[in-house]
Formats: sequence, structure tokens, C-alpha cells
Amino acid sequence: MLRAIHQALAVRIGILADAHATGTVNGPTVDARAYDEALLVINMGDEGAAGTLVVKVQEGDASDGSDATDIAGATTATLADAGKNKHYAIRIRAENAKRYLRAVAVVAVNAVDFGCSWLLSRKHGTMVQDNAAHADVGAVISIDP
Repeated sequence: MLRAIHQALAVRIGILADAHATGTVNGPTVDARAYDEALLVINMGDEGAAGTLVVKVQEGDASDGSDATDIAGATTATLADAGKNKHYAIRIRAENAKRYLRAVAVVAVNAVDFGCSWLLSRKHGTMVQDNAAHADVGAVISIDP
């Protein structure tokens, strides 16, 4: 039986959207234990002169990310001027990853406007936590015309 999209996906913050200065930005960990797949969607906006962005996914067993390590291959290319105002995605088979995932971004040369969101899915069963009840979600509007 097909489910509505809001029953099949959970949405979580990867990295808050902002004009991020040069340096490393660690997003909060996401508990992926009950999900089959995780998709990190990166929204890149403008960047300062020659600013660049690289986003990767890390995994670990600690909820605070203290043991997080890079997942091999789960890294974007260096995104620069030609990549602005576009979306990018990194797909992780969550059932094969460690319990906690997090987005990590490296901004170089100059500030970059970007943010990331996690889309977590389960093939079967109900969602672990309703999107509307999660602290990351401001509102869920559902319309069935």
C-alpha cells in the first residue's frame, strides 16, 4: 500500500541556513537507527568572492558526535561560483550506517550562503516520530484537495 509522503519521510536539520564564514561547520547528529535511507539535501546560495563549499556525511555511535568519522564517498565535490543557487544531495543507506549521522561543511576562502536538511525514510511501517511533533519542524501543512 502506498503511503502519503508525510507518512514516508521524516525531516531534520542538517545545517541551519545562513551565511557561513570560513571554517568547519558541524551539524547536529541525527538518529538514523529506525530508517532505511537518509538523503542530505544541500541548498547552496551565493558565496563571497571565490568562496567554496565542501559538504560530507559522518557517522558514529555517540549521540554527541564525539566519535563521528567520515563515510567513504559521502562527500560533494568542491562547490564554487558555478554551483551557486543549486541543490545537491548525498544519499546514505542508513540501515548500513552507524546509528548517528551528521552533516559537516567546510567553507573556504570567503563566506558561503547554504543550508542542509535531512530526509529520512522507511520502506515499511510507520514513522518513528511524527514530523509535526519534532523540534526541528516549524509547521506541517497538509491539504487534500
